[in-house]
Parts: sequence; structure tokens; C-alpha cells
Amino acid sequence: MEKNSTKDLVYEKADWNDLIDNNNEIDFLVKSKQFKKVLSEIGNKIDEDDFIIDAKTNLREIAKDEDEIRLKQLGGLLTGSKVFIKKNIASFSEHLIEKKK
Repeated sequence: MEKNSTKDLVYEKADWNDLIDNNNEIDFLVKSKQFKKVLSEIGNKIDEDDFIIDAKTNLREIAKDEDEIRLKQLGGLLTGSKVFIKKNIASFSEHLIEKKK
């Protein structure tokens, strides 16, 4: 893995094989203004309507609640996945309940 850094963010650049195949546990916190950078690293971009889309297919990403998600709605990503959690109490609660199982 290659190390990257910005003024406010230091992280290791990983690809999906690092996250899934090798069972690595990668956790990090970023400021919401840095979500665009993180999203681009995992193969996403933002469309003209502020929706998160897959950079290869240009299809809108779906949040855990099975609805399309805008950048301003993004609260987090599940570790090792492209599961998007909206920043509202219902989405975070659902995630915590599932994690506890």
C-alpha cells in the first residue's frame, strides 16, 4: 500500500483487494469536506445534481436505505465496502444494530 497525505488527512492508499481479499481492517475518519477525495479514491465521483455515482458506470450509488445518495447526505462508509450510510439517526442506528448482531 502506498502512503498518501494532505494537510488534514493521512491514509494508506488501498485497492479493493487489500480491503476484501486480505481481511484488512481499515478505519479512518475524515472531515465532510474531504469526502470527495475519499470517494474518488474508491472509484466514485459527484454528478451535476450532487449525487454520488460510480466513476466507471456513471450510475448513481445506492445508500444502505436503498435510496440514491447525495454528497451532502453522506455520513460514512462501511469498512471494506462501498456501503454508504446517510448522516441521519435512523441510518446510523440501523448500522449499529446490524453491527451488534
